[in-house]
Amino acid sequence: MSKREHVRFSNGKWYAVVYFKDSYGFSRQKWLRLNLSNNANKEQVAESAKEATRQFELEKNRRIFASFKKGKKIASKISFFKFVDLWLSTIKKNVEVDTFDDYCFEIKIINNYFFAIDSHLTMRDILPLQIAEFYDYLYQKGLSSNTVARYHILFNQIFKFAVKNDILPYNLMGKVDRPKKVKYEPKYYSALQMQSLVCALQASNWATKVPILLASTYGLRRSEVVGLLWSSVDFENKVIHINNKVIETCKNGKTYRYSSHNMKNESSKRDLPLLPDMEKILLHAKQERQKNKAQYGPKYKKKYANFVCVDKFGNLISPHRITTSFAKFLKKNHFPPIRFHDLRHSCASILVQNGVSMKAIQEWLGHSNFSTTANTYSHLDYSSKVKSGEKIEELIYCKNDDVVCKNQMCEQKKIAQCNLQTDAHNCKADVLKPQKLQSNQLLLADSDMQKIATSNFWNDDFFNTQSTILLQIQKIEQKIDSLIEQTAVLSSQIVSLKK
Repeated sequence: MSKREHVRFSNGKWYAVVYFKDSYGFSRQKWLRLNLSNNANKEQVAESAKEATRQFELEKNRRIFASFKKGKKIASKISFFKFVDLWLSTIKKNVEVDTFDDYCFEIKIINNYFFAIDSHLTMRDILPLQIAEFYDYLYQKGLSSNTVARYHILFNQIFKFAVKNDILPYNLMGKVDRPKKVKYEPKYYSALQMQSLVCALQASNWATKVPILLASTYGLRRSEVVGLLWSSVDFENKVIHINNKVIETCKNGKTYRYSSHNMKNESSKRDLPLLPDMEKILLHAKQERQKNKAQYGPKYKKKYANFVCVDKFGNLISPHRITTSFAKFLKKNHFPPIRFHDLRHSCASILVQNGVSMKAIQEWLGHSNFSTTANTYSHLDYSSKVKSGEKIEELIYCKNDDVVCKNQMCEQKKIAQCNLQTDAHNCKADVLKPQKLQSNQLLLADSDMQKIATSNFWNDDFFNTQSTILLQIQKIEQKIDSLIEQTAVLSSQIVSLKK
């Protein structure tokens, strides 16, 4: 960084004079011409000189960096503050304006902290312990773990860039514990609460009614709501094209808004159906706009004529205003407090709980991938868990007090019993056929055979294994042999009686 700077006016031209020390430690100065007219005011001159000085510093850092890579000097001796500025200038073209402004704000906090410790801090000198102490400093300032984790990511990107460009041999962030992020649990409105909210909005003349209804119906992000254009609403084909956004950033105490077709991701560019109720709301908003133009005349702003979300004077409704206005509406109408972004979550939760597939919800919300939708909302899909439980119960459990199971086992038992009874009777007929027994003796034999067929060894164990069945068959054969012997005795007695 330069030691000091001054502004000079010479020969009808403005210059910023920058004083600095070269690589040998000698004091130098550089006159930077400013592209200003002779009658420029103090604020314009100061702002131009500041920007010229910054560009000079960045260019000087690039030259130092290039000389380091050529081996003229030990690369790790580069100033930490200069290298951070160099990293910022490198990533500027690759990130959104609001993201870059957030980086600049965070880098300012980092520089102020480490500059107070050592104004000559180099990339080689900074230690993991110093970064951990910086995290403690942030916690003492009241910052949350999630915010401190953002600084951790920022440090990691800076040192990763240093390793990539041979400034450092390794990324020292591997030795710094990452602050544990606390997962935010969003609040959801039920379908009944959302219905009450929409009814309350439709019955009111609230200034931000249209933005809130758009977010409630389509689950749009705040930037997508503010960026919605009339040219993106196709009333003929009943389609809304989500293809523009408005972001808001603060720089040097001033708020800036940027409109861009560069959406958060490719999936954010999506086409949604223009629902009948929303069509009526938008057509009514168009009629109100025409009335306001006629009422306020030249005071009505035409700059945002293509934007849907404007106030009665034609000014674009800012993202910040939507957030604060929504909170006021909830408080005034006694609704539970939620964030404006929670309308997006509420929309998704209602779709999940009513059986809409995760893939369809992903396309509706414009998530970049399926996992984002599933990880965020799958825990709400309790109905799918009930269906899973019903299916597994249906497949492995018997119903109606196990009647089905018992009937199936009884059928198997009857078939086996019938087969064995048939075999026993056939055996008995072969043995007794040549014998001429009296009818009562034959009835006795039939009775004994019936006892064998229905004896107590016919139990459920009989059907367990094949070996058990063979054992029972052997018992039957023994009974039959016993009957044959009894029959022979009876025959001999009959013969003796006849004699």
